[in-house]
Amino acid sequence: MSKKNLKQFDPNRVAKFETGMWHAYYHHNPLKLFYLLVRLAREFFGVNYFIAIRMGYYAVFAAVDFKLNKGNENQTRIIKKLTKFYKLIFNHSLESFEYKKAAHLELEWWLVDRYPDCYSVSREEALARGMAVIFNVDYSRLSEYARYRAEAMVIQDDAEINCKEADWQLIGSLLQKSFTSLSAAVK
Repeated sequence: MSKKNLKQFDPNRVAKFETGMWHAYYHHNPLKLFYLLVRLAREFFGVNYFIAIRMGYYAVFAAVDFKLNKGNENQTRIIKKLTKFYKLIFNHSLESFEYKKAAHLELEWWLVDRYPDCYSVSREEALARGMAVIFNVDYSRLSEYARYRAEAMVIQDDAEINCKEADWQLIGSLLQKSFTSLSAAVK
C-alpha cells in the first residue's frame, strides 16, 4: 500500500474541490458531494476507487447527518463516521497523527460554526486546531489559513440567512488563499 505525504498538495486543486463540495453541501446535493469527495480522495491521497468510495461515504454520511439534524445532532453517530474517515486518511499517510482526535476536532468546528455562542473557542481557532492535529504543527501557525476559511464561511452563512445565492467566486478565492496559506505553514 502506497502512502502519501499529506504536506505535499496543490492548494489550488484542493481549494477548487473544497469550493465545489461546499456548493454541493449547501445546495443539498449529497451525490455531487460524494462524487467530489471520491475524486479528491483519489487525487489527493492516491487511493484506489474502493478506498476513495469508503472515504466519500463516511465523510458525506457525517456531513449530511449533521446538516439534516440541526438542533438534534447525534454526535456519537457522526463521530463514528468521522473517525472511520480519518482512520482511512491515517492509513494512507506517511505522517502519523491522532485520527480520533482529528475526528473530534472536525465535529467541534462544525458545532462552533453552527452554535458560536455556545463555545468559548472561535471559529478560526477551532479550524486551526483541527488542521494542526492532522499536520502535527502548532495551531497558531495556521491562523491565516483559518481566517481565510472562516471568512468564506461567513459569506455563505450571510447568504443563507438572507435567502440569496452566495458569491461562490469570492468563496473560491478565499479558500484558495486559505489552502495556499496552509500549504506554506505545514512545510
